[in-house]
Parts: sequence; structure tokens; C-alpha cells
Amino acid sequence: EVCNAVKNALHMSASPECSADGAPKVRGEEFRAVRAFLAGRIGTGTSGSLYVSGVPGSGKSHIVRRAISSSLGEVFGHKGGRRRSKVVEINCMTLRDPRRIFALLLEKGFGMECAGEAYERDMSFALTHLRKAASCGARARKGKPNSPGDMVVLVLDEVDHLYRCQGDVLYDLFSLAEMEGSRVVFVGIANSIDLTLRMLPHLHSIGVEPTMVNFRAYLHPELQQLMQDRLRTLTGPVFDPRALELCCRKVAATSGDMRRCLNAAMAALECHISQSRQKDREGVDGGAPGRRLVVLQHMSLALGRCLKLPLINGMRALPQHQQMILCSTALMREGEVALTTLYAKYVDLCRSSKISGLAFNEFENACTSLNDQGLISVSYTHLRAHETREDRGCRLLREKK
Repeated sequence: EVCNAVKNALHMSASPECSADGAPKVRGEEFRAVRAFLAGRIGTGTSGSLYVSGVPGSGKSHIVRRAISSSLGEVFGHKGGRRRSKVVEINCMTLRDPRRIFALLLEKGFGMECAGEAYERDMSFALTHLRKAASCGARARKGKPNSPGDMVVLVLDEVDHLYRCQGDVLYDLFSLAEMEGSRVVFVGIANSIDLTLRMLPHLHSIGVEPTMVNFRAYLHPELQQLMQDRLRTLTGPVFDPRALELCCRKVAATSGDMRRCLNAAMAALECHISQSRQKDREGVDGGAPGRRLVVLQHMSLALGRCLKLPLINGMRALPQHQQMILCSTALMREGEVALTTLYAKYVDLCRSSKISGLAFNEFENACTSLNDQGLISVSYTHLRAHETREDRGCRLLREKK
């Protein structure tokens, strides 16, 4: 029973605790920004588009769902007496053909049958009907502004999948909320932070400027608070505090992904259960009740399975000179080093290993590649009057190694 309760608490669907105003204790600022946008658009009957971005596992989808529920309660009341806005949520990764998104939105958002051959064969045919449905509410036909009950909230998760497969589809979806008389509030959620930057020139040309909210990766204190909030519902302690802290620190240093933190904690629990059953079969006494907690040993084994192996395999797959740069970084005692200092260490390491080193410009490009992969962090300072390009500072965060 205890194990089942812990598994339920660690499940992704479990909701964390909220503060007095309904906002989550972690991600409260992002929650209020999304809720203010939705409540403002739905409450006034005006269309608009919102782009929510952030690294995987940063709580984007959960916060958006909670903000939608809160904003609908704010506008319509929690008793549901008035006709409420319709909410349609679609994960774009489930679409075999991204061009089917228009017909799917017609069916789910506006109640239209789209089983005809024309919808399947011609994407522009479905888009035309979707635009008509989006801008032809009952009040709009009478020349009146939209009411809150006329609005349709379209939430598309993983919209960067549409951009990779069919870029024009995403432009058309953002433009739905900018048409005259539109009753669509479009919310796009994606892992790509720079997606709107790549799309921005074209979005400006068609007069679309979405509101943007960015979710940064979770930090160690935030992960620890989220885990403690989940485990507080249990009748007694299950995890050693040091084991829980190790889990949160390791995940925060690698990715900040809450899902990895939950998976590691679940794996540690399974490891503890497996070892306990083995002791029972061998007739070994489990000892004092305190030893029945999930301890550092269990968590270390779980983290090794969940975090270290993918990272080590990725490092092993790197080109030789990038591996040498990582070794040079590990040999540096300073948390921050200049690029020229690191290059000198790299040249010495290559010479001792009898490897021909890279030229400085090639070395710099290799550092940039490692930065893009999240293994080191590169930050260039401004050039002073007497400095050359090679003298620029390069910050290497050793926690990323």
C-alpha cells in the first residue's frame, strides 16, 4: 500500500500544491502571465495568439492547462451557469499528416463534419472553411462583438513538429487569431525557444505578433520543492532527505527536466523494493525502521541508470578533439577560464598524448559545438581596445561537464 501511494505521488498526472491565489508554488509567475492573457482575451471576446516555449520537462503543458481552467472559472464562474468557451487540445506529435490539422480543428473546435474527399485531398479547402468558421460567430453575423461564450481556445502542443514538417501550416494557425472578427484564442506550446525568432520575419509580414512566455529549466531548489510537495501527502517518510537532494541536484545540473527527476525517484524506489525482497528471500533482517527508507545507495544506482549512461554514451560518440577539450576542461581547477588558457591546456594534453592539435579557430568552433550540446557553457565578453579576438573571455561552467 505504501509503495502504491508513493507511485501515485510520483506519477506525472499528480498535481503539485497551489498557493492561496490558485497559482502553483513553482512557476507562479509563468502561470499568472498565461492566465492573464487567457482571461483578458476570453473575457473581452477578442482573439489573440500565445506562444509558450521552454526546455522539455519544464511544466509548460501542465501550467497552460491549469491556467485555462483558472481563467475559465474567473470569466464564467465555477458553477458553469453560462455557456463557456470551447477548449480544444491537440498534441501535434500524434498527427501522421500535419496538413490534417485544419480538418481536425474544424471537427473538434467548431463541430463540422470533415469526412469528405475534398478535406482529405485539398488542404486549402479545409483551411478556407476553418477561417470562415473562426470568423463567423452568431454575434459576428449580426455585427456585434464576440461574447466570451463564442470564443474557442485552440491549444496545440509540440507545434515545432508542424514547423519541421509543414512550415506554412503553423503560419496559417497563428494567422487564425488575427483575422477580423475572429473568435479563436490560439495557444502554441513548443520546446524550441527560438522558433518564433526563425518565424518572426514572416509573422511580421502577415501582421501576426504572438505574446510569448518562456519557461526556463527547473533549478535545484524548485525541483526539491516540487518533490517535497508531492511526497508530503504520504503518511510517513519514504526517501532519505539526502537521497532526494542528490536526485534534484543531479537532474538540475544535467537538464532540469522534472520528468527525469520523477523517473529517477521511481527507479530508486524499485531498487529499494528489489533489494528488500532479496533480503527477505535470504532471511536477512532488514534492521531498524530508518534503514527501510530509500537511501543514497538506491538513488545513486537509479541516477546511474537514468542520467549517467546516456550522458557517457553521448560523450563517447564525440569526435576525438572534442573529447580532448572536455578532458582539458576537467583538468582546469578554475570554474571560469579564458579561452586562450584552455587552449594552452588543450595543446599540452594533445602533445602528451601524441595527437596533432587543432588550430585556434578550429578549437573555438569545437567549443561552440560543445556549448550547443550543453556540455560546456561559452560566454564571450566584450572586446577591449587592446584585445584581439583570441583574448576574449570564455566561461566554462564545470557543472555542465
